Amino acid sequence: MALSVGTTPDPLPPLTTVLDVEARLERSVTEQEMARAEALITDAGALISGYCGRDFPEVPPAVAGVAAQVVARALTVPVTAYRTDGGPITHSGGPYLSSADKQALRSFRKGLSSVALSSERGGATRAWWLT
Repeated sequence: MALSVGTTPDPLPPLTTVLDVEARLERSVTEQEMARAEALITDAGALISGYCGRDFPEVPPAVAGVAAQVVARALTVPVTAYRTDGGPITHSGGPYLSSADKQALRSFRKGLSSVALSSERGGATRAWWLT
């Protein structure tokens, strides 16, 4: 899509919804959690898009499920800040991709692929490209 000066592209849809997160939590998100849940949905989207190396204009159900799980996991861990030995403040309770999340997202990642090529003149070679 060509953009003219002063325009911005349409925003991408969030990768999950609060309803999807509530399904993973098996409870409703409280009023106190709502703002954090919405922020975590944005964070999880950036985390997943970065891991996969792509955006999702149409969100596959498996990606939405992983995003909801990332948010639900972050909501169940209390956010804490503490100093260790006078150093910087350390935070816990943020979103992250578990090994299982990464496994579920593997088919959505851009990667490096190769194919064996040969010619009539002989000699095999390999071609590489990003997918």
